[in-house]
Amino acid sequence: ERWPEAAAAASDVLFEGALEVGEYANQSLIAYARRIGATHIVRGLREASDFSEEFNLHGVAERIDPSIPMVHFICEAPFLHVSSSTAKELDAMGEGIGWLVMPCVEAAFAARRGQAAGLRT
Repeated sequence: ERWPEAAAAASDVLFEGALEVGEYANQSLIAYARRIGATHIVRGLREASDFSEEFNLHGVAERIDPSIPMVHFICEAPFLHVSSSTAKELDAMGEGIGWLVMPCVEAAFAARRGQAAGLRT
């Protein structure tokens, strides 16, 4: 399934329809929250650098409309943002990357390793 469809389906099960998953474009987060009648805004943090941006957004949103509180969650390890350079470095050191990347990416890395091994023989 695709995001946000998968998240929307999960929210029906986990929150009995009380959680709406959506995307907003060409409008502020607060304008979107007002338009859908949100009582809270839930945001996720995937890495430390997200915190600074989210902290700023939190402060701005609170000044624009303090009646809609913002809540932040730190995601679990499997959902942390990992850069491609991290995957490349781990793979180069012989570490498994299946936990980190999609199966098709893992297969591409393996194929590249196989090609490189063929060049060295």
